[in-house]
Amino acid sequence: MKNWKEKTKKQKTLFLMAGIVLVLVVVYSVVAIYFTKHFLPNTFINGASCFGKTVEAVQQTIRDEVEGYELTLKERSDKIETIKGSDFELKAVFDDTYEKLLKEQGSFGWLFQIGKDHKYNPGTALEYNEDAFAQAISRLSCMDKEKMQKPENAKVVFSDQEAYEIKPAVFGTTIQEEILKEKVTASVMELQKELDLEEAGCY
Repeated sequence: MKNWKEKTKKQKTLFLMAGIVLVLVVVYSVVAIYFTKHFLPNTFINGASCFGKTVEAVQQTIRDEVEGYELTLKERSDKIETIKGSDFELKAVFDDTYEKLLKEQGSFGWLFQIGKDHKYNPGTALEYNEDAFAQAISRLSCMDKEKMQKPENAKVVFSDQEAYEIKPAVFGTTIQEEILKEKVTASVMELQKELDLEEAGCY
């Protein structure tokens, strides 16, 4: 009788352990299947956290960012102008890069990947209407030739006090148009938020 009870107890223990293992396997598999469509924890694409997001969600976030894109131009005399991506139909273009990143993360090994950082910088492919882009630049106030102030060298002048004095140089606001277009284009393609025309050598 005692042996029968011990045997029954062992069987119950084995069934319980088998049940626990089965549950763990099912849970692990469910999570693994989830990560075949979603990015793992600590996943960053172009600096943005993508944990738990699908490829479609990541791409939509990028689309929203691009559609709301604005480039602020810092000009001389503390002037500020803005170019909006919507003015020249700026939009993101996608290939299969994000699908490949999702596949390469190894979803069925998710447990061993949780503590690791997954950082990717594929960049964002962009396209825009070139004619509209050229018009957006031409409409900038700093591109208005009538408003441009020519630079002047420092010079000695005779003042009202009947004395000679040095008149400081005037840097002016004359824009080098081709350089401005080149720098603005580069800033837009990198989705930079600000461009200092002085530092960029646009004058």
